[in-house]
Amino acid sequence: MLYAKVGGVACVFRSVVTRADVDCDVASLHTLQHVIASLLLHEGCDLVSIQELLGHADLLSTAIYLHMDASHLQSAVEKHPLSEAARAMA
Repeated sequence: MLYAKVGGVACVFRSVVTRADVDCDVASLHTLQHVIASLLLHEGCDLVSIQELLGHADLLSTAIYLHMDASHLQSAVEKHPLSEAARAMA
């Protein structure tokens, strides 16, 4: 679970954000969780594994974090077997 030791992680995170002179209203553990989940999905990790890592009971809770860009979606469509068949017939 990503938030296993929230107190310690939150303290370290705030310290790093402050030293990096990043706006604390923009950088939060929630933002970090969203970025990690999005990157995992973008790199091919399945949604159920991401759900487990984030500690969500409901898969819909996980899906809220995962916004995909159009190029990633196009790539996913191109990997589908029917896309290959359509290209071969053209």
